[in-house]
Amino acid sequence: MAELINTEDKNCFRAKIVGKIFSRGPEIEAWFARKEREVPTPPYTSVDLRDSFFKVAPVDSNAFPGGFNNICNEDWAVAARGFARALSVPGSRAGTGAETGVGRTGRAPKRIVVIPENHTNNKFYFENLRALREMLVLAGFETTIGHTNAALEDNASEGMSQVETASGQKLVLERLIREGKTLRTIRTEFTSNDLILLNNDLSTGLPPELEGIDIPITPTPEMGWHVRRKGTHLEHYCQLARGIAEILDIDPFLITARHNTVNDVDFSKAEGLDRVAAATERLLEDVRSDYRQRNIDMEPFVFIKDNSGTYGRAIMPVTSGEEVLSMNRRAKNKMNISKGGVPVDSVLLMEGIPTALSENNESAEPVVYLAGHEPIGGFLRLHPEKSNTGNLNAPGAHFKTLCFANLFKNPTPETVVLEKFYGLLGRLSSLANAQEMK
Repeated sequence: MAELINTEDKNCFRAKIVGKIFSRGPEIEAWFARKEREVPTPPYTSVDLRDSFFKVAPVDSNAFPGGFNNICNEDWAVAARGFARALSVPGSRAGTGAETGVGRTGRAPKRIVVIPENHTNNKFYFENLRALREMLVLAGFETTIGHTNAALEDNASEGMSQVETASGQKLVLERLIREGKTLRTIRTEFTSNDLILLNNDLSTGLPPELEGIDIPITPTPEMGWHVRRKGTHLEHYCQLARGIAEILDIDPFLITARHNTVNDVDFSKAEGLDRVAAATERLLEDVRSDYRQRNIDMEPFVFIKDNSGTYGRAIMPVTSGEEVLSMNRRAKNKMNISKGGVPVDSVLLMEGIPTALSENNESAEPVVYLAGHEPIGGFLRLHPEKSNTGNLNAPGAHFKTLCFANLFKNPTPETVVLEKFYGLLGRLSSLANAQEMK
């Protein structure tokens, strides 16, 4: 039976788990190495965590992360080393359904073309692309930012669009042209020895320019939100978390969140909401039972989320099934459409974890970034208008960098928690992404 940890004492809770991670480090690393050999390597992952001091668990995992501009500059060298390894290992270059290994010739790619979201005026997203490009260049890759956006005009020269980032710097995006089963820009012809790195979550599907392409693509397009489901990711994550919990001899409750899915819903017509309400009540009762067994004096809540989608859209916290049945028209409209105007037809119900982190009276949650399976940096997401039970990934959020590079220089109890505990959960989530890719 797993050792009981006093969840009423946040210092005891954190210190106990970090101590176990240290003491069982070789066994943990051997477990990760064995699991990672079984799956392709995702190029990158970002993981949103919630730390309540009685449990810490991922609440979202992005296979096409933006926000690289929020990683501190000191971590760019860490990120470059991680990308150099992640994009140069067998199985990391999964194409549309088949693992291709390290290029068609068995070599690591020299050239990478990043295919971004079709934003035309989001300067912060352009800042993300600039930072990602710099990290990839530091890793030794010739890197082009391509695009397939018909609305983006050539304003620098033929096939070239120069945009301004949030910091006022200039970034050039090059129009991609399909030729047979390959791509080119005005300046570069890409071949099967190169690599397409998607920074587009494919909410509206795979661009026609990439269908049947002979250039390896990572992450595999099947990880796009037109196919992927959050509930599937959580099933993989929870199974992996139970394996780590067994090694650490801890209660899996401490690093997982209960969840369920409801399909065939239509918020605009109120179809299936009775089933969502009933499933919400069942999940709330399960969490109450968990709390009673562990002497946690708190009323549970549930996040209802679009089962496929990102950007913090189509998400709402509730404390009862009745709240679902009594949703007003405005609330239904918010839940009805996800990113890209895609209707929501399936929802994920997820145990709500109140965040115990705050700074200057603003609720906060950590976000960890990984290259391959290696943590490379992160930040705190803060929101001045949201409570500790709210969705912080919402307009009005801002960010504070968490510099991983400094953790190794001046370790303290708090930074050790960040590196060891948050980093381990990020690695589990990245491994769950890899299992989805497989």
